[in-house]
Amino acid sequence: AAHMGDLPETLLEDAPLANMTVDGFTFTPITTVTDLVQEGALMAHCVASYAGRILSGICVVCRVEGAWRGTLEATWAGSYWRTAQLRGRLNSVAPPEAVLAAEAYLERHTQ
Repeated sequence: AAHMGDLPETLLEDAPLANMTVDGFTFTPITTVTDLVQEGALMAHCVASYAGRILSGICVVCRVEGAWRGTLEATWAGSYWRTAQLRGRLNSVAPPEAVLAAEAYLERHTQ
């Protein structure tokens, strides 16, 4: 896990992605170090190490809840948000319906 001592608790003042339910999956941007560490512990993966990336605006990490529980890492690709990673507990692969829901969720935020 990354050393969190140098980071502010709030990673995102104003999340560029909204809290939204799409196709039965609820996407919730993670905006604090505490929530990020909790997500990593709950899901047994290394998302907590992404704190610096979130802080610098490289990516947004979202909790994904529905028929399947996962974590989405979205990155800004210049004119649209793209799915960088979508993983379940222990980095398990996401089911197709979650992949499609994530794509639809991110499409709604494209400028």
